[in-house]
Amino acid sequence: MMIFRPKSVLTFLSLLLGLAAAPLALAAPAVIQVRVEAGPAYVQKASVMLWPVEKTPSMAIWLARPDGSHALTIYVSHRVAVQDWVTGPFTDKRDVRRPEALPIWAAAHQRSGRPERQQCAACHDQHQREEIDPAARKALDAISGATPQTSFSRNVNLPADFAPGRYLIRLEVNHSWDYNQAYPEDTEPDSPGYNGQSGQPSVLWQGELTVGAAASQARLHPVGHGAPGGQSGRITFDKDGLDSALGILSAVTARYLPPAKSAVTAGRR
Repeated sequence: MMIFRPKSVLTFLSLLLGLAAAPLALAAPAVIQVRVEAGPAYVQKASVMLWPVEKTPSMAIWLARPDGSHALTIYVSHRVAVQDWVTGPFTDKRDVRRPEALPIWAAAHQRSGRPERQQCAACHDQHQREEIDPAARKALDAISGATPQTSFSRNVNLPADFAPGRYLIRLEVNHSWDYNQAYPEDTEPDSPGYNGQSGQPSVLWQGELTVGAAASQARLHPVGHGAPGGQSGRITFDKDGLDSALGILSAVTARYLPPAKSAVTAGRR
């Protein structure tokens, strides 16, 4: 039989208390941070049924692999995510399609084969928000929202199994009714320059981030535009004919922060 002497008991208790107070290292998830700075054309004036309004652009931010394939959506404007557009009093929203809004993101999302079809109504099934499967709403609400009225930041936690490597960080932005001489209002649906209700096409901003053990950052630049009428997800790598569309944003930056270990003391509440 083991006999504890007073000194031994004190030593034993000290060891127990020491173990209870030992810090446990818990890893916080990796984070992507995006900062979007509004430009002079971010908010534009328009008339809806003779009523003057101020409108903000549609926007999507996502990570793409080096080959351009969709990896993760960080943010998408609510109206694009659920195909919820402003319509006249005699028009059913379910009949309104706006493929020209964000065609690059929409096509990339469609090709990814992701199950959350509700996140990409612009290229998937027609539906209204109240018709969305309740099981998919949580995932949809996590990435979508009303476009902010001015500059904003967006943070997203990366999934634990997100593969490390080099990624393109992309932002597509577009204004409705943003016509100019190169993209006029009076285009016909079967004409090469048809632009729907967009006018100037969506503008693609792009940079590069490395996901891994170290932090990285990127400054995005406008590199091209989408199909004016949303006929495809093809990227045209030039900016000919664009004017106010290039002034929607003034700057876009992104940062990748690797998983951070935080010390949590065991035995303490």
